[in-house]
Amino acid sequence: MTIASGESYDGLLEGFPTDTSDHYAFEAEAGDTIEVRANGLLGCAYIKTADGTELAFSCTVGYTQLTTLTARADSDGTYYLEYAYVDGHPYLFSLGVGEPAPRPIPTSGALSGPGGGLADVTPADPADEQTVIAVVDTGINPYHDVFAAPNLGDHPSQWIDGFPSDAQTVDLSLGVDDYDAAVKADNDTWNSLQRSSYDQDANTFDEHVYAFPQTRVAAGISFGEYAATGGEAGTRAILDEDGHGTGSAALAAGASLAEADGDVVVVAVEVPAGGFNDGLFWAAQQPWIDAMTVSLGTVANVPYPSEPLGFGPDVETAIDTATDAGKPVYVASGNGVSGTGLAPDHCTTYTSGYTGAPTATRIGAAEPGSENPAWWHCVPVDAIAATPVPSADHASVSGIDSHSGTSAATPNAIGHWAELMQRSHDNGLTVERQEVSEQLLHEARPADPQPAVGAEPSTQASAPVDQGYGVVNEGALERAWDRLANGQAPAERPLAETFFEQDQRVRQLLWGSGGLLTGERTLESSSDTAASEGLSTAIEQPGSCGWLVDNGFGNLCAT
Repeated sequence: MTIASGESYDGLLEGFPTDTSDHYAFEAEAGDTIEVRANGLLGCAYIKTADGTELAFSCTVGYTQLTTLTARADSDGTYYLEYAYVDGHPYLFSLGVGEPAPRPIPTSGALSGPGGGLADVTPADPADEQTVIAVVDTGINPYHDVFAAPNLGDHPSQWIDGFPSDAQTVDLSLGVDDYDAAVKADNDTWNSLQRSSYDQDANTFDEHVYAFPQTRVAAGISFGEYAATGGEAGTRAILDEDGHGTGSAALAAGASLAEADGDVVVVAVEVPAGGFNDGLFWAAQQPWIDAMTVSLGTVANVPYPSEPLGFGPDVETAIDTATDAGKPVYVASGNGVSGTGLAPDHCTTYTSGYTGAPTATRIGAAEPGSENPAWWHCVPVDAIAATPVPSADHASVSGIDSHSGTSAATPNAIGHWAELMQRSHDNGLTVERQEVSEQLLHEARPADPQPAVGAEPSTQASAPVDQGYGVVNEGALERAWDRLANGQAPAERPLAETFFEQDQRVRQLLWGSGGLLTGERTLESSSDTAASEGLSTAIEQPGSCGWLVDNGFGNLCAT
């Protein structure tokens, strides 16, 4: 098939069922820049010459982000785009020759949020009490309209109690309509921003905190660069050159809501691959930050021995530090097939300090209304949130990208919490941040449709190991608000609460002080044995512990 520049396409998926790739021809002249944007469940896109020479490739995993690849034509002639996919799943792509490939790629309504786009944002007011969310991710695009806040022109120390007054102000070209032109105009500014670091021996930070006036990006700090979506890591501190972080930050700021409160602001905590801990630990210790969302982790939730490797404070300590200070910490549970989102392989959340930390709130991702509403995530979780959802494009001032998996569900959930927290501020309620989180989680309901009793756990809406309390959405938000406004305690959820009591014992055994997976404890006491067997007692479902056995932790689940 011949394709044209400036167009978007659905994958053909024609031919024999065993076909695993499609090929598309297009013309280019010598010197032309070729750009391809692709999105699929699991696949790789390649730009090739007529003789098959590979010029560029990039892979997309679990609809987490549109992947982009570029090449330059060295002669006039025919070139090819090859898309290699898995198991017949659909994909989308767009082409640009001598021009940018169209963005976002249309996806039959998948990118349509409330009103056909991202949430409407009410004006921020510096006289209000704001809700501040730390987004530990790949940085941020502060030029995007979803973060616009012309009323927040003063230094954040003037309107956020406790914000560091010595944070350096970063003045950006916010009035420029074209993202590339804005970044080019601010090139020297971005290149001047410094990284921060943590001294483990002294337990101190060499921190460089930056403020971004007239935006809802109250602050940014960088501990390094991370490529979360399969491309190359960026080079400029805080600026998101990957896309993952901007999508997460916009969702945390309420992008998936019908209307977002402009007084919900974010802190972009940029972290490097293999070293998220420093950013987590820094955010945990900032009294002016209200909550944290973490959409990064280890593949298949592999245990991460941070301290012995010298990577800074261990994850569970960082998360515990935050929750001890009253901050909810929402953490992505991880996707199926050991992180790809390809199928519900029941990867477990117990095997990583991120998801196993006793005080972390684990968020799964689901497609409510589908045949398998809890299809995506590792288990157990505390709640789930919808995927895919529209969010901000990291290379545009107004564009929308589709974000999916637990990477999107987690900030989506914290965005609902932030809206509920801000509504409490606006109405003069004195409530604790963790209380607001409990209200929201307890009002989550299992995803529809309700599968038959006795179905496999990945499709059984009543299985606590799969959906936790249920789906965090605007229905849960409104129900939680009714209880908060009327001074009521969180709704009783006896089945879920019984499960989570046992779940907490297992997490404490593994990741609590001196836990088994911290290398400081052995399974000896009768209480330890009770914790390791308690989970199956709470589940009371034949075969439902198989995922633990498959991941090498059969001793945690009596069969």
